[in-house]
Amino acid sequence: MQSDRSIKKLYFIILISISYLGIGILGVVSIKSQYSIFLRETNNLRTEYIASQKTIVKTEVERALDFIEYMRSASILPEKELQKEILEWFSNIRFQNRGNEPGILFARSYEGILLMSVSTKELVGEDLSLMLDPDGINTHQLFMETVKEPEGGYAQYSWYNPSVQAVGNKISFIKAYPDWHWYIGAGFWLDDINSVLDQKTLELKHHFSKYMILIFITMLILLIIIYICVLYISKRLDESFSGLASFFQKASLGSTKLDIETINFTEFKQLGTLANQMMEERQNADEMLQISNKRFQNLFDNAPISLWEEDFTDLLIYLNEQLDLYKTTPEILFEEHPEILINCSDLVKVIDVNKQTLKLFEAKSKEELLGKLSQTFTDDSIQAFKKSVISFYNQNPNIIIEAKNKSLKGKELDVLISWSCLSKPGEEVQRVIVSLYDTSEIRTIENELKESEMRFRAIFENNHFVMLLINPENGQIIDANPAALNFYGYSYNKFITEIRIQDINISDPSEIKNNLKKATIEGKVFFNFKHKLSDGTTRDVEVYSGKILINKQEFLFSIIHDVTEKQKAKLELELSKNKLESIFRAAPTGIGVVSNRIFTEVNQTFCDMTGYSAQELIGKESRMIYPSQEEFERVGIEKYEQIQEKGTGTIETKLQKKNGQLLDVLMSSTPMDMDDLNLGVTFTALDITQEKKNLNELEKYRYHLEELVKKRTNELESSQNALLKLVDDLNKQSEKLDIANRKLIDINHELETFSYSVSHDLKAPLRGIDGYSQLLLEDYYKELSPEAQEFLKNIQKGTLQMNTLIEDLLAYSRIERQDFHSNQVKFKSIVDDLLQFYSGIIKSQKIKIKFSIPKSFNLVADQEALKLVMRNLIDNAIKFSAQKKETQIEIGAKENDRHWILFIKDNGIGFNMKYHDRIFKIFQRLHLPEDYEGTGVGLAIVSKAVTRMNGRIWAESVPNEGTCFYIEINKT
Repeated sequence: MQSDRSIKKLYFIILISISYLGIGILGVVSIKSQYSIFLRETNNLRTEYIASQKTIVKTEVERALDFIEYMRSASILPEKELQKEILEWFSNIRFQNRGNEPGILFARSYEGILLMSVSTKELVGEDLSLMLDPDGINTHQLFMETVKEPEGGYAQYSWYNPSVQAVGNKISFIKAYPDWHWYIGAGFWLDDINSVLDQKTLELKHHFSKYMILIFITMLILLIIIYICVLYISKRLDESFSGLASFFQKASLGSTKLDIETINFTEFKQLGTLANQMMEERQNADEMLQISNKRFQNLFDNAPISLWEEDFTDLLIYLNEQLDLYKTTPEILFEEHPEILINCSDLVKVIDVNKQTLKLFEAKSKEELLGKLSQTFTDDSIQAFKKSVISFYNQNPNIIIEAKNKSLKGKELDVLISWSCLSKPGEEVQRVIVSLYDTSEIRTIENELKESEMRFRAIFENNHFVMLLINPENGQIIDANPAALNFYGYSYNKFITEIRIQDINISDPSEIKNNLKKATIEGKVFFNFKHKLSDGTTRDVEVYSGKILINKQEFLFSIIHDVTEKQKAKLELELSKNKLESIFRAAPTGIGVVSNRIFTEVNQTFCDMTGYSAQELIGKESRMIYPSQEEFERVGIEKYEQIQEKGTGTIETKLQKKNGQLLDVLMSSTPMDMDDLNLGVTFTALDITQEKKNLNELEKYRYHLEELVKKRTNELESSQNALLKLVDDLNKQSEKLDIANRKLIDINHELETFSYSVSHDLKAPLRGIDGYSQLLLEDYYKELSPEAQEFLKNIQKGTLQMNTLIEDLLAYSRIERQDFHSNQVKFKSIVDDLLQFYSGIIKSQKIKIKFSIPKSFNLVADQEALKLVMRNLIDNAIKFSAQKKETQIEIGAKENDRHWILFIKDNGIGFNMKYHDRIFKIFQRLHLPEDYEGTGVGLAIVSKAVTRMNGRIWAESVPNEGTCFYIEINKT
């Protein structure tokens, strides 16, 4: 025989064992995982750090080379002076590496001459071609091996580290600039990396130790919690089994006995014994009664109509008492004493209700309806209740009445009520079954039909659209709304008695008949017709017809729109479109549209420029016109960066014609929709090959003239005849120089002509687009969808921005052409006039103006140009300080022996100084147009004007603290 075992003890042991084992495994896995992460991060730290350092120095070198290219294209200085200026710029450049150590640039010539180095200024100008590092490595030869690579490369060597005043290991990135036989480099110290790596490794070890302690404490707490929980659950399990045993002891649920011998556990044996005792006590006599009750309850609960089981016993007792008291009939009693009827309703006991009743009367549970019956009564249902009580009193057990009840939430219900008495007359208990059928939906449908007819009539009569009701069999007009009478000019009686659809539609009668038949068959159709009015004039109309059934007869319900003005506007828009297309075709510059850099449209000028036909270009990737993949990618990246920043992108590039010839091109692009570049980008391409060629020739002539002068000067010392030849040569070169100057004048004249063409040929269609957009908004505002209205407003906003951009471009070109006259200027007077102009903005934004201008301060400059410069700078200071709570602008001036210095300082948003040179370039913006208005031309105009006045401009700024612009004008 098996020994008795306690399930409580077995459960406790198994659960504790599994829990402790699981926590142990989880802890081991977690610690092992964390240790693997620690090892992996330690191993990868040096590799990642060196890679990031290499990226920083490579970026700085490439930026320096890009700066050289930019200065060569923008500056008019001789090449030697330009080289000197660039080296001065490089000597001031600093950058931070990942170790927060300052980084610097250095430059050497191919011959080994150190051109620039901040760390070893004493060696600048020295020949380092034979210098060896402490390890015996010739750094110049090492660098030259790297320079041979087109993309540059890295070199490792030893060099003096000024920060620790000792020799250290260094890695530099070096890249050549072949045009000047230079190479530019930037590097970092490996010793700095080792110190940073040691610190990072120490941090990782500390983190791992803390994690191990946290894991141990967590596991200990979990073990204690699990032990307490399992102990508590075991105790509750024991109590539950005791409760079950008590329950089976009090009630028996079946007749099948449990086999005690098959039960292993003591607790279950006890339960089985008690269950068998209850089964023996259970009788089968009530089995059929239970089945019958279940059937009735199932029918009652799931009936599709509302059912109430009510007890009228107390009601009938109370009613008999009142009838005996007043010696009258129920009809007279309820008429003379209505309060008795209310008391009767309160005495009705609701015994049960079904699910449909809960749904109908919006009750959450049966208990809400088992109280007073009167809570569902209205005045109308009280009368129905009175009839039912009188009927029961007169021993008529069945009655059907239509009445109005209400739900528990106050909703009115139209119901059909039927009472049936379950008890025989004379029995002490009078039970009644009440059924309610909801007729609310039927009443609602009837009311909706009436309301629908009234709404249709109201819409038909009061709508400003022309509406007609037509018999499709003969074209007779059955009905017309007032708008139709006003439109056609007929009275109502004449319209529906004398006029047929054939009298107002000028189409052929057979065509009208076919259209009526088509509308009848298809149900809903749309037509364009010309309709004749009573005065004989015709109007273009759009007709929307659909079938409508009235008294089982089909008619056509037609809505008519007068689109005469719409057709005129459509023709005008088509004419405007044709004008724009003619401008596109005849423009003297190449114009086209690309989508995802795929040509979708090009004009003939662009085809002539590239040598390809439109069929060869459209549908092809624009890569086909670029000389290399690198140039194609560069143009795409820089152009789309400019578009994202300021809405347009302008870049100088080279294109390759079909025959292989290269063109210098100035390309400008702007998207059709800034939010979705996939809709397309419009571009213009201006061929500047000849202009660049002329400029290069002019530069060659100048250089050749300088060399020739030097040569002839040397010969002059030995021969008088050489002097005469030199004069002859100078005269010839002067003639050539004059020819080159005349060519340059012709080029400038062509540029002026092009600017004039842009300002007039482009501004005229812009005005047309803006005008037609305004007309559409004013005349067709209600007919346009909100999306169409938004499109038109965006068109107007775009034309305004384009017009402003054209004006700024013209202003920029005029700065280069206009004559500058230097005179004595009172700087304070200019500032006062400009502040008076901005007085409204200064007052509204509560801007504080501070002056730092000496009383007797005057300078020599072009007055109008200086006004233009100060106006742009004051406008910038106000615009970029508008978000500050307290805005302050300081305007000042000072002078020394060589210069007049002006400055304007604000406490606005500022900018990162690494973008300093970029802000003075045309179209270069640091902020999106949506954040701050502008075209990106203002500071370029300022820079050009200051340069023309023999000066220079620069800025000093700190993000979120403010900016100060300085202007330095030479006294000589």
